Amino acid sequence: MAKFTTRIYWRLNNNWRIAGAIDFETLRASREPLEKLCAGAWRPAHWANLLIACVHRAAHLNEVAYTLSGVDKMEADLILWLYDIHLLSGKMSERDWQEICEHAEASRLCVVVGDAFSKTAELFRSPIPVSVFERLNAAEQ
Repeated sequence: MAKFTTRIYWRLNNNWRIAGAIDFETLRASREPLEKLCAGAWRPAHWANLLIACVHRAAHLNEVAYTLSGVDKMEADLILWLYDIHLLSGKMSERDWQEICEHAEASRLCVVVGDAFSKTAELFRSPIPVSVFERLNAAEQ
């Protein structure tokens, strides 16, 4: 039988500007059960997973993934990050969209989240409501 270990992370990210995007208590309060895995297992709510994906992408904004024909390809624009955001956005309810906007506003990450949504919608035609873009843009101002 496989043995699982528990890891506790005190912050979402080591970058102090985005580390406070969501705290553990908020994740815990919005958790959803994973009963098929085992009793007591849980995962963050859909909106929290999507916020985490956007923040994780932002942590790599200034990193060059590779250079091709003298042009730097940025880490944050890799399909890996954007496709995760696309898949997660497809699971969102109207309430989830409200939650992610509220948390982006509270943590002052509307630009980070909005940029991730824009790139994802451009590449994959992700189902991100226009009202979400409007709210995030309004909060930036």
